[in-house]
Amino acid sequence: MSDWIFIVEQHRAAHDLGSWGIIPESHYELLAKKCGPAELAEIRERLKNLDRETNDVPDRDGDAHDEIWRARQLFKAILRYHDSG
Repeated sequence: MSDWIFIVEQHRAAHDLGSWGIIPESHYELLAKKCGPAELAEIRERLKNLDRETNDVPDRDGDAHDEIWRARQLFKAILRYHDSG
């Protein structure tokens, strides 16, 4: 079972990032270091789901597209940092 949500919640609390909102790019590597195989598998699955979600979001919903873009950036960065570390 993945601890992804727990990792994010603990990271937000430890770095005073609040419960919601954007995680700064400067924190992506820190999150990546906390992820194990289960979390990486969940992140890969979430990326696949985001691809499907994008197709369901109307073009006029810019906020939703922005959120999906930010999530993709986070997930891709975590995979990249983890693979390079």
